[in-house]
Amino acid sequence: MAMLDWGIIGGYLLLSLGVGLYFTRKASSSLDDYFVAGRSLPWWLAGTSIVATTFSSDTPLMVAGMVRDSGIYENWFWWSAAFGSLISVYFFSKLWKRSGVRTDIEFIALRYEGKGAVYLRYFLALYKGIFFNMFILTSVTLAVGKLFTVILHLSVEPLFTLPLLGPITPSLALIAGLALMTFFYTILSGLYGVVYTDLLQFVLAMVGAISLAWLAWADAASTGISVVERLSASPGFRPEMLNFFPSFENFDLKVLTFVVYLGVLWWGMAPGYAYQIQRLLACKSEKDALLANLWYSVLHYAVRSWPWIIVGVLSIIYFPDLVDSEKAYPMMIDKFMPVGLKGIMIASLLAAYMSTINTLLNWGSSYVINDFIRPRNPELTEKKAISYSRITGGLLAVLMLFFVTRLNSILGIYKYVTLMESGAAIILVLRWYWWRVNAWTEISALAASLIVANFLQLWSVTAPPLEGYDGMFPVRILITTVAAAIVWISVMIYTTTEPSAHVIEFYKKLRIGGNGWKRVFESLPDFQPYAHSFKNDVMAYFASLIVIFGFLYGVGQLLFGETWSGYVALGFVLISSVYLWKALDKITVSADEY
Repeated sequence: MAMLDWGIIGGYLLLSLGVGLYFTRKASSSLDDYFVAGRSLPWWLAGTSIVATTFSSDTPLMVAGMVRDSGIYENWFWWSAAFGSLISVYFFSKLWKRSGVRTDIEFIALRYEGKGAVYLRYFLALYKGIFFNMFILTSVTLAVGKLFTVILHLSVEPLFTLPLLGPITPSLALIAGLALMTFFYTILSGLYGVVYTDLLQFVLAMVGAISLAWLAWADAASTGISVVERLSASPGFRPEMLNFFPSFENFDLKVLTFVVYLGVLWWGMAPGYAYQIQRLLACKSEKDALLANLWYSVLHYAVRSWPWIIVGVLSIIYFPDLVDSEKAYPMMIDKFMPVGLKGIMIASLLAAYMSTINTLLNWGSSYVINDFIRPRNPELTEKKAISYSRITGGLLAVLMLFFVTRLNSILGIYKYVTLMESGAAIILVLRWYWWRVNAWTEISALAASLIVANFLQLWSVTAPPLEGYDGMFPVRILITTVAAAIVWISVMIYTTTEPSAHVIEFYKKLRIGGNGWKRVFESLPDFQPYAHSFKNDVMAYFASLIVIFGFLYGVGQLLFGETWSGYVALGFVLISSVYLWKALDKITVSADEY
């Protein structure tokens, strides 16, 4: 790389550090300031921060790898989450803000009661804050390691060996330095520093991703032969790789995978997840929470997908014999990005990595401190709690480096985490809309899901590989979901007979509508839930689905020569966008406006 590229990267790193230092005093004022930015974020900043965090350095590598290994339709692994994300927008965003909790795990104490609620909160604080967090931290760190190795042409030979960590390669040494810097400004600035560096990261990321896709496409089309023809002549290319959907001619494992993605996989996304909820809780109003969630959903699924997919598809032309598909994206960067733009691209991927790391360190610390240590030590002052949060972030960073030396597949990590949580996903929705769900219901669902998922993973239920395709992943998802459902339904029926006083108080605070609370509502004759239009929410939900998937499908059709169907799809996108714009005025009315 040229000096200009290094200068751009260095400038970004110094700017990130400056943001952290700037917000240090403000973040140290209280736990609310440190973990939820004083509950003051506008929708555009909160939503952009969610988008930036979901895009880490592993995301484009994973997407490009999936396209090379299976085809464009394999992106339904994460596209299907849009069905849940949009439910989160219209049916959960305002409820999260209305709850007033500091973390989504604190919600357990608001919703449940008794020893079951205490045990569940403690367990999830450690499981989510440490164990689950480690898998995500590891996946993004593996990605930036591959990025360093390919673009900087680093040796894979170790520099030295350390106890516990093992061989330390040049890329791992660089990662440690980057993680140390990220840890430093994160513990200083709390969520304030996280969201404002996220804003910078998102701008850099989009400039870099779109530039790379444009340059690669322009080069592929410059020979006078169509891009599709060049792809067809490449070894290893199969025509079905360009399909938006898998072939439905035969009901094989690929079709079953698609069905599971659309029918089951997105359930856990419906109520929101982790750092997404953290941003909603940090919004200044219920209206901002809903708009932030919608802004995130549109940018995440509709806007960012094709730049990554284009690079993955075109890499088949330029690197047809590549063994590790997750290296395709950095290799395309190295091939096509000129001086200056390469610096921006590398800075954007480093920014993506740092954005995710700083969020996960802050978010993980919030679980450990707010939901494990403080409930056990109620006399702990907020000043000491903030200090403990900073120490916890440091320990998480060290633990992350240990995990990085033990795992090596980005997509494999995401699928393993998804499998472990699949059996409990539906409970995360039902606990909001059905009074009968209690702490033991959720504990049994989570325990059954963890046990069955890990048994299937260790037992290695597999099928013959289909061109690198894990055919039994959807089968494991279905087995885990059904087995867990049998367990939690049995537990719920046995342990819940009448609404308790705690459940009634929860209902009175959040005033949730729906038949799931009918029994509680009928016991309060003088009490009314907040007025809301279920019909408007549902119509907006489907309009948003058309906007996202119509845009994805339409752009894909235009790119690969199917112009008529592409323009029709984009026409539906335009109509739905106009409807949605007009409908949002009614939908975004907040509880305090009734």
